[in-house]
Amino acid sequence: MGLADFTDKGCRVGGRILASFCLLLLLAASSVLSSNASAADAPLVAKGYKMAGDATKMRIVMDFDREPDIKWFLLRGPNRLVIDLANTRFAVDAKDLKARGLVKG
Repeated sequence: MGLADFTDKGCRVGGRILASFCLLLLLAASSVLSSNASAADAPLVAKGYKMAGDATKMRIVMDFDREPDIKWFLLRGPNRLVIDLANTRFAVDAKDLKARGLVKG
């Protein structure tokens, strides 16, 4: 058994260990990415809200289970602010929702 035989065998074993480590790292990274993707696919949950104001000003604060992706725009005739919360589930009791101040419904 010469030096060449020893180094070839060591490279094969070391290469297998390195390949196994890379495969393990790849599996760990894919499981982390898949868990993040499933969380992003789940609907956003609006858990609660607070509303305060009068006929001239209004403040509405909503609590979500994670950071929402909000899109908004203004409409005229009558003037309205529209807030689009795509893929959102509202976990607010309908009995607690009452028109008040600038909010008509």
